[in-house]
Amino acid sequence: MPLLEPQERDAEIVRDALFGSSVNLNALIEIACTRTSAELFLVKQVYRLRCNYDVEQDIALETEGGFKGIVSLVSERNTEQLKCILVSYKELYGDEFSLFLKQNKCRKFGKELRIVVRGMQYPERFFAKQLRRALQNRDAREGMLGSRDIVTRIIVTCLEVDIEGISNVFAAKTGWSLATKPCKKAIHHCWYEQQQCQ
Repeated sequence: MPLLEPQERDAEIVRDALFGSSVNLNALIEIACTRTSAELFLVKQVYRLRCNYDVEQDIALETEGGFKGIVSLVSERNTEQLKCILVSYKELYGDEFSLFLKQNKCRKFGKELRIVVRGMQYPERFFAKQLRRALQNRDAREGMLGSRDIVTRIIVTCLEVDIEGISNVFAAKTGWSLATKPCKKAIHHCWYEQQQCQ
């Protein structure tokens, strides 16, 4: 992944997520849920310049079902307002909105919405889970992106988000810190493979 400005990098990630062998929903969630509205606006502008299409149009064409509406909603609204709505929901009802979705078995739409809501509320948990899965299944494929691409993408994009928070959640779930030798070795291996493939 060449060094690009954050909005250029994010536009490339979105494009790769939409037009790989299958749609990479996790990469779309990473961008849509962890960027501010101003950052998303810049990503949309860069995407339009590079691809000659609006990102919303491509999302509508390439995704299906409830996820299409969910990503559209998140990408068109102020991220901070959506987070405030989720905090208000918890204050009013005593539980997280994502718990409501889980308990009420809202089918596939509810499951997809829950993933997006949790990604928005707790990006460090979302990223730690993605890292954990990628490091456990280094040979697994996620669309066109292998686990080494996932690790690289998360490490590079999260340097701006909260790598320390992600490391803490990762350590709580796995018992390893991202700085421990086995984890460093796996990350280095993924990073090295990524560099060799370019």
